[in-house]
Amino acid sequence: MPPPRRYELRHSPGFRPKLDSLPPEAGRALADVLDVLRTSPLPGQAPIGVLPLMDWLPSTFTVPFGDRGLLTYAVMRDMPVVKLLDLVWT
Repeated sequence: MPPPRRYELRHSPGFRPKLDSLPPEAGRALADVLDVLRTSPLPGQAPIGVLPLMDWLPSTFTVPFGDRGLLTYAVMRDMPVVKLLDLVWT
């Protein structure tokens, strides 16, 4: 059996400041989600609550993290890349 495909995680320019502002518990919860997304970023693959963002954006998804977080990301069609677009921690 071949090893699982590994996806590179890249972030949008506005993602890093939001990441840096997370409290420690949120950062740990997000790190756990990102570990899963490196091999299983699509709905049905991941053992986490990945959902499509909108029908007209077929490669864009959301996934909750921690108690109050939501991550939005896109999976590139022709490359093994997960683009981290936005996160919210309320």
